Amino acid sequence: MEFKSKKEPLVSIIVNCHNGEKYLNEALRSIELQTYSNYEVIFLDNCSTDNSKKIFDQFKNPKFKYYLAPQKSKLYNARNLALNNCVGEIITFLDVDDLWKNNKLESQVLEMIKNPEIGLIYSFYEIHNEKKNKQKLIKPNNNKNLKNYLLKKYDIALVTIAIKYQALKKLNLKFNPNFNIIGDFDLVLRLSNFCKFKLIKENLCVYRDHEESETSRNYDQLIEEMKIWYENNKNNEMFSKCSNFNYIKDKIYYYEGLNFLKKRKFDKFKNNLNKLNNNIYKIKLYIKFILNKLS
Repeated sequence: MEFKSKKEPLVSIIVNCHNGEKYLNEALRSIELQTYSNYEVIFLDNCSTDNSKKIFDQFKNPKFKYYLAPQKSKLYNARNLALNNCVGEIITFLDVDDLWKNNKLESQVLEMIKNPEIGLIYSFYEIHNEKKNKQKLIKPNNNKNLKNYLLKKYDIALVTIAIKYQALKKLNLKFNPNFNIIGDFDLVLRLSNFCKFKLIKENLCVYRDHEESETSRNYDQLIEEMKIWYENNKNNEMFSKCSNFNYIKDKIYYYEGLNFLKKRKFDKFKNNLNKLNNNIYKIKLYIKFILNKLS
């Protein structure tokens, strides 16, 4: 899967936005500060009602292209709408509340030029917990059996990845539009069946963990989407034959336990605790239970 332009392939940067005024200026600024300059920004405004459009318009950059969604839609349907407008040979993603280090694009493009067999590239990243004002460096795995590893511990962040458009086109792959939380997990797992992945062992991105994020706000939806994914793939031998496939069930029990704890449904919480086979999840849930009782 070689590029048409071997020197400087065009990178499409998808920026999905719904009421992102709080962080938007920083996110777009981190794009303008990139050391790699051959890019386009596909800004998909998912019917924002705040000042997002005004902030975007302040960037007088001809590479920044504005698209307004015809109606408010689920996050991954909006990502697909943005994907339809990309013309780059490499597809990347930057949500309005995240940031890139200045060399993010350059590092990934050079790696893809050097190794044309790579279909998806990802990196280390930093999680910034806004509530605690703490940073944590995440070092995703590059296990030889990566798909099996990701079923147990999915630690690739969408903000870090770059995908060759040819890989998506060849496989006719897009995000599942019915998902609002786990769409990147689903797409990356499907891509892992068909193309080679590469990890850059360098912190290239900042992911903000805050109370407005989809996962933090909506455990009910996360649990429902994970159940749907499990049911849809339990007869898919590309996943179901993996030794870690049933870890998905443990993840469901874990998040259900968190949800019951949040709602103070302690009997149901204890029931989920007993269902867990993964001792790490059991310990994490029990610690959260103790802390909840002490607070």
